[in-house]
Amino acid sequence: MESVYGAMKLFPYISKLKFNMRPQLENLLSRTVGLMYTLPLANNSIPQIAVSTQNDECFHVLSSDQDLAKVIYNGIVEYSFDNLDSYLDRLSDAQIIALKTKLKYNAAAEEDIRLKYGFYGEVLLFLFLQYYHNANTVISRGWFYQPTANAEVTGYDTYQMVERNGAVELWFGEVKFYQSYTEAVKKILKKVGTSLSDDYLEANILDISQHVKKVNPRSQIDRIINAWLDNPSIIIKDELIRYNMTLVYPMMVIFDDKDQTYDDIIKEVVEYINREFPAIVYNVAIPTKLFFMLLPVKSAKTIKTQVLSWIDTKEALI
Repeated sequence: MESVYGAMKLFPYISKLKFNMRPQLENLLSRTVGLMYTLPLANNSIPQIAVSTQNDECFHVLSSDQDLAKVIYNGIVEYSFDNLDSYLDRLSDAQIIALKTKLKYNAAAEEDIRLKYGFYGEVLLFLFLQYYHNANTVISRGWFYQPTANAEVTGYDTYQMVERNGAVELWFGEVKFYQSYTEAVKKILKKVGTSLSDDYLEANILDISQHVKKVNPRSQIDRIINAWLDNPSIIIKDELIRYNMTLVYPMMVIFDDKDQTYDDIIKEVVEYINREFPAIVYNVAIPTKLFFMLLPVKSAKTIKTQVLSWIDTKEALI
């Protein structure tokens, strides 16, 4: 089995640099989850996923599912706000605001409905990209939620970025957190032709344009949006090319391990994807990279149920 440190050499994106995550949450995340290895393994006992263009990342829970639930519960505010500075001395208020105005959550809904909400996985994807890849926020997805609609936010599941060699990588990803890895993988890969298309990328940029003042200026997305607002006849994909941007599409799958050993369940997932989805078709004008992030857990339902319990009781945040 390849060590975490060996995996880091294989996957140069993984960074030790840090970001604006609360130290308490960063410490909890570091104690709860670790990178087991990247794919392919050196001896090819587990190959890389065929559709990936970068090394796939395989994570494991170091402590317990309850700690992972605690990461999600405490990460809601991090995920929901571009900047938490004004809320650091009143995190409980920030949590209430987030649950009412930044993501789909209805306290009055039946538990089986609340268990299907998307924020559990979206919070983890956001935090993992921050912690392991130093991916900063382009804009919080919380700006796109409309309480009157009470519907899941559409578009990519996260809007983050990494600056590399003077250019910007747009880390716009997708996550599914299901009991069954087959259902999670199907949901992601059956829409990848849409997700990885010029039209879809442009539609997301146009959504972001509605909140251009909230965009991280280092992403340069605001420059593209402002140019388009000044001259709506310009082609957004041409502007993305002009700014030398790359689209990075991490696909995170969180799923029950079915009481199998770690290597066995990872191998089973990889074999399933390579058998059922040996190739995918997508068409994006800018350079595109994609890879899987796999995280087996004991029970997806138990984790989500614990998060709901803490929301109901207004458990204090760390």
